[in-house]
Amino acid sequence: MSRTFAVSLVASVVAALLAVAPAAGAATSRLTFGILPTPLGSAIAAPDFTFGVTEGASVADSVEIFNYSASPLTLGVYAADAVQASSGGFGLLLPTQKSVGVGAWVHFDRSHESVTLAPAGADGPSHSVLPFVLRVPDNASPGDHVGAILASLRVVGTDKSGKRIVLDQRVGVRLYVMVAGATRTGLRIMNLHASVSGGLEPWQHDVLHVSYQVENIGNVNVSLGQRVSASGPIADHASATLKVNPIVLPGTVLSESATIPGLWPQFVTHVVVRASGSLVTVQGLRQSVSASASAWVLTVPWLGVLLVLILIALAWWELRRRRARALAATEPTDGSAA
Repeated sequence: MSRTFAVSLVASVVAALLAVAPAAGAATSRLTFGILPTPLGSAIAAPDFTFGVTEGASVADSVEIFNYSASPLTLGVYAADAVQASSGGFGLLLPTQKSVGVGAWVHFDRSHESVTLAPAGADGPSHSVLPFVLRVPDNASPGDHVGAILASLRVVGTDKSGKRIVLDQRVGVRLYVMVAGATRTGLRIMNLHASVSGGLEPWQHDVLHVSYQVENIGNVNVSLGQRVSASGPIADHASATLKVNPIVLPGTVLSESATIPGLWPQFVTHVVVRASGSLVTVQGLRQSVSASASAWVLTVPWLGVLLVLILIALAWWELRRRRARALAATEPTDGSAA
């Protein structure tokens, strides 16, 4: 099975993902070591691993580890599951956390679970190729599974107070596995709440605060865009567009919020949240999925209401005063009696 089976999916949907795999040419200025897929048939390595597989399949491949430093390095090499990052893209499980997904499907020989690299030389960085096998479980669920293969430099030391500290530096190459079978796409918006602040003067605009959750209820990764809009009964309209999340993993629930200033209080405002996802199938076809939810929120110009009440009270008082004067004018006086 080819690692490029679903490359169109990755290129279109997750181009802006968290970069866990540094390019070999750029790593020397920031890192002392790096990791990339071993090149297949060319001198240029792919930026990540992408496998299209079936249940129970085994795929052999390898990674290449680089040492750019002037000192020898001993690096740990292992795979880890991806976890959704609230800021966009995904992160990875910590070294102390156990992978139960695609991170547990990658197997290195024990002799390759760590590697010692010589210092970089005049010809460039030292490097080593480590083979691995991706073993897909017989009961693997169809759809997308995401993780990474990591190279880790663990340094133990002490701080100024003498306490033991452990610094774990990790770089990785992203791992996308699509298991064949029925795929599902779907989004759901939940727990929509809207409130306003401001609007104490008739001409003052409200600030609308919206919070909600959006869930990827499918089994494939989607690139997610979101828009929050608000409108009143007098054709007032305001909106906010959230930053596109380049990848939302299957089953992920994101907590989102938006603030819309400049909303003219019109007693009630209709708030609508729209989420739209897109993906590219392994056949190269673009698919879209969307969801929406709405709510009503009171946007009362309280000082304006108070002024209206005062005017009503003044009009009522003036009406009573005039009625009292009219009644006094029609009452007989003592001199008019016969």
